[in-house]
Amino acid sequence: MEIENINSTIGFEHMSAEEVYAEGELFLNAGQGLKFIGLCEQKNWAILGIEGGISDGTSFTPDLNLIRDYSVDKASGWKEFREDCNSKAHAFLEAFSGEEILRFYLTFVNEQDFCQLRGSS
Repeated sequence: MEIENINSTIGFEHMSAEEVYAEGELFLNAGQGLKFIGLCEQKNWAILGIEGGISDGTSFTPDLNLIRDYSVDKASGWKEFREDCNSKAHAFLEAFSGEEILRFYLTFVNEQDFCQLRGSS
């Protein structure tokens, strides 16, 4: 998969929370992903999925072993769902901290959008 300017992963630190949420998906290394999960906890967002792969600076090659889908988890409520997804995402990314050739797409959602996706209010 060719990606323009793949070396510049999206740094969310300089963006407002609204701008970050509007992205819907971020392309980060594992260390940035761990920081982003902290922001998700602060903003009441949940990581829905992760797609990881190898970046050589000009392209991204997905690795099926680095894909996680947390959106299928069943939980009794939003808070439990968010905590479960974010803790699983944190544990997954922590294992790859320092692996500079790896990049991860992180998809995330807030409570309101999650309820709309699930068809509840």
